[in-house]
Amino acid sequence: MNKFIIVAITFLLSCLSFGQSIVPQDAKVIHDKVSKPCLSIVVDPSTDELKDAWEDYLAKNHSLKLKGTGFLTNKDVLTAKGVVVTDVSLKTMDFYSEIIEVEGKTSMKLFAAFGYDIYINNADYPTEYAALKKIMTTFLNQYIPAYYNDKIELHTKEVSGLTKDQGKLNKSIEKNKKNIDKMTSKIEKMTSENEKSDKKLEEVETKLKAEKEKLILFKGKLNAL
Repeated sequence: MNKFIIVAITFLLSCLSFGQSIVPQDAKVIHDKVSKPCLSIVVDPSTDELKDAWEDYLAKNHSLKLKGTGFLTNKDVLTAKGVVVTDVSLKTMDFYSEIIEVEGKTSMKLFAAFGYDIYINNADYPTEYAALKKIMTTFLNQYIPAYYNDKIELHTKEVSGLTKDQGKLNKSIEKNKKNIDKMTSKIEKMTSENEKSDKKLEEVETKLKAEKEKLILFKGKLNAL
């Protein structure tokens, strides 16, 4: 029981720890065997959960459809090539999202390029880079708290259900305990009565033996007359 309460509290604390804005950090990603600039963050949701949420968010808010997931497909890098993301630039770009598992958590890296080896970075394209960061930050600050709230709600229901089950079990245990105490008392009473009966039987058998002996003696005396 306590374990589930601790789990729920842990999720709650995790959620509260994101009270401030969740901001991705500048990093590097290996793409086409070359290190490229990117925005990076590590979060708790699974790779599949994060991919689904990220795809939905981009489709609804930026009319952007990523490729890389679907029937029999689940790639580490989701792509949208030759697209225009108006909140970033009016230029055509290739939009990349690497989402992979790292030590039990999920690493998410966002990067984009205007063309072959023209990757958006903070030095050469500060406005576009800041726009990419805003898209990722907005997504994370919407999705991550909602993710933890869902987990908290789920575990709260589990705790509530287990508490009810435990209450029923405690009542059953108490009822059985009372029955046991009642039966124990009854058994003790019957044992005492049985002991008394044994003693009385022993007394009666002793008397019967004595009476038989007297009868035999009396018959002997009658035969002697």
